[in-house]
Amino acid sequence: LKPESVGEDKAAEYKIFYSPRGVVGGITPWNYPILMAASKMLPSVIVGNTCVLKPSPYTPVATLQLAGLAMEAFPPGVMNIVSGGDELGKLMTEHPRIAQISFTGSAATGKRIMASSAPTLKKVTLELGGN
Repeated sequence: LKPESVGEDKAAEYKIFYSPRGVVGGITPWNYPILMAASKMLPSVIVGNTCVLKPSPYTPVATLQLAGLAMEAFPPGVMNIVSGGDELGKLMTEHPRIAQISFTGSAATGKRIMASSAPTLKKVTLELGGN
């Protein structure tokens, strides 16, 4: 994305620069699996990141169907979908090459994600609620 000019005055011009972070990990809940997956993938890829998406173990099939579309839409390795349980999410949050984690789900899991992401100083986006 090109820099976005948001204003100027006599002293300066003000711009927003969009810089990719690298690999973004997305962890989604069971409800609205396609919508949640898209909300993790698309913003990441638009600004130049690659994405590793882990759907809920309760609804993986709907999200895994996106893999076929992603293969048609993106170069290899840009969009990756992996399926597994809680241990996979923990591996993602601890992985040193994942620069950011975006999670939607419970407050209790959000706390664990924040704690396990801290040693690698990941950027963390949490949308919390539910049980």
